[in-house]
Amino acid sequence: MTGLGARSSRPGHGETFRLPGACLRIEAAEPGPVAAAHRIYRSLAVPVCRAPTLRLEIRRHGDRFEIVDAGSDRPAAARAQAGQLGPCLEHEVHSRLLDLLADRMLLHAAAVLCGHRVVLLPGASGSGKTTLAAALVEAGCGYLSDELAVLGRRRDLVVPFPKALSVKPGAFSLFAHLRLDPAEPMEDV
Repeated sequence: MTGLGARSSRPGHGETFRLPGACLRIEAAEPGPVAAAHRIYRSLAVPVCRAPTLRLEIRRHGDRFEIVDAGSDRPAAARAQAGQLGPCLEHEVHSRLLDLLADRMLLHAAAVLCGHRVVLLPGASGSGKTTLAAALVEAGCGYLSDELAVLGRRRDLVVPFPKALSVKPGAFSLFAHLRLDPAEPMEDV
């Protein structure tokens, strides 16, 4: 077994995702970590991307994972126990995305499209943004994002970021029947 921080075997699994303003490539030597990324960003999956802006490799070391810049010998950006890989990966990707989108306005908010209007639902973590967004989707609105609203370079546009909803266990049963993934990639609205 390799020690933490040592290079793992060459990644054999990977998936690419189109995020607002960036292309993300996740690679791993085994399918599990890539599947964790897919559960979060499945509606943003694309077959290829010209040049991924973010390339992350997930390496397993026993029951722990480390997230590193692919092709780099820099120390691990993040480490997680097996059961916490998804939230850790999501945090790492969103932190890097914030750096890449410094020229855009970012709001900690859910966003839905009701008719021809975008409704932003800003709020602190745990305040019900996702639950309200899911209820609005159930009422017929379109899903744009549940926690990060990216305003386009033209400040009157919202860039969709329809990653999987982060519904808390207490509210999931209210919306389990909904299909919250968009059928096709969405354009800026």
